[in-house]
Amino acid sequence: MDPRQLSDSMSSPPRKKTRRDKSAQVVVPSIRNAPSASSTSASRVRSDEAWIQRNAPMLSKKLALFLKQATVINVPCTLEELKKPQDEKRLERICVEELGPNRSAQCISARFVDPNGQTILAYFGNRIRKSENAEGSTIDLSQQYTGRTKETLEFLKKNNPKSIINDGLSNNQCKAYQLASQAVCSALPLHSRFDSTRHEGVNIMKFESGSRKDNSDDQQPPEPDNEEVNPEAYEPDEELGHFERKEQAGVVHLVHGWQQQAQARTKGLFISGDISHTSTSLAAAGSYYYLTQSIAATLAKMFQAVFPEEYRKYEKAFEAGVWMQCDPGPYLGRAIIYKLQGRLHKDKHDLGPSASFGVGYYTGGEMLFPQFGTKFSYDPGHVCIFYSSIIYHKVAKFESAIQTTLQAEEKITPGRIESYQILHDKPPRWGYRTAFGRAEDMDDDGAEYESEEEM
Repeated sequence: MDPRQLSDSMSSPPRKKTRRDKSAQVVVPSIRNAPSASSTSASRVRSDEAWIQRNAPMLSKKLALFLKQATVINVPCTLEELKKPQDEKRLERICVEELGPNRSAQCISARFVDPNGQTILAYFGNRIRKSENAEGSTIDLSQQYTGRTKETLEFLKKNNPKSIINDGLSNNQCKAYQLASQAVCSALPLHSRFDSTRHEGVNIMKFESGSRKDNSDDQQPPEPDNEEVNPEAYEPDEELGHFERKEQAGVVHLVHGWQQQAQARTKGLFISGDISHTSTSLAAAGSYYYLTQSIAATLAKMFQAVFPEEYRKYEKAFEAGVWMQCDPGPYLGRAIIYKLQGRLHKDKHDLGPSASFGVGYYTGGEMLFPQFGTKFSYDPGHVCIFYSSIIYHKVAKFESAIQTTLQAEEKITPGRIESYQILHDKPPRWGYRTAFGRAEDMDDDGAEYESEEEM
């Protein structure tokens, strides 16, 4: 087997303990002052479940305005044409030469539509406020940068800050998701490797801190024979007054049910090892899903708005394979790309559109689509939903922000965390009833479901 296949999003490379840097482990953040992901205020005033029900009409109205007013950008090629083999070296040159630092990023929300009228990409960034009756503009791909860059946005904000609407995730949702992701990544072994696959082969992210206080739980000097104690991981920068620290980077796969590589389909599906590996990983994954309910629900509504037919298929698949019952769906799989730099790639095994977004404290990290010559601002909370197995994409290099003293005290580390949300043809709760295909389904509802699908 080609070892590069182990980097597939639906599998994990072998764990090698020799790669672990004890001075760079991901620390558990303090959640005492964590905001509620389901509230725009600082205090926790309601549960995520109550927030989802209460705010569903408001979110639906906002998304209806997105569909009506977000810029429609016509692309000259169909989705089928994009499936044809591409020259990756040429696309990489476009990323470097045409979509590099000299190209200002777009930050205005948009939908990319092919000649068949099919939405192939949706970008939830910023939108200029209009009356509810106003229609959005439709432009050709050649006009995609006109009046849509950060310079335009900054000018509008300066003159009238209330004229800008955030179509992405809220600030509170971003911070809550960052804390939940850092917490789960502190409990699970991160999959990382030195060779370049879809992410840069660098397993350590370095950042600067304005605080001398170390992030680790134990501030005492480490015992020579005690590997559980984290040594201090900083180097003083006398000129800047900052201290260099480092943190483990890698990927975590959280999937309710998937087909393992090199396994016959008759073996059924499997809960990803990152969830089921140990009791600690199961508890950490459950906490992560619980804390991110409202964020997942928001992404689900976004997905449903721009890809309604695909959403229907994903929803039925989710009902079939869901294991963590607090996950509202519709995606059965999530990948957390923790502090890794990106590379040009397209994803494998995705059944349809995937949703991705970033959170954290960083600069750069724009989303690049070289087939369209597109560079999107990918600030925390900006969301892209697109056919990631067909459309090549790359997250540009990001730079971690300097860790503030408050962040150091709360054990929140800077850098960029990306979340990537990814079974069909099975009846609801099929995974529970059949141990994901390893036992016979004795429920008659399955036959009714299958006949409904065939109609």
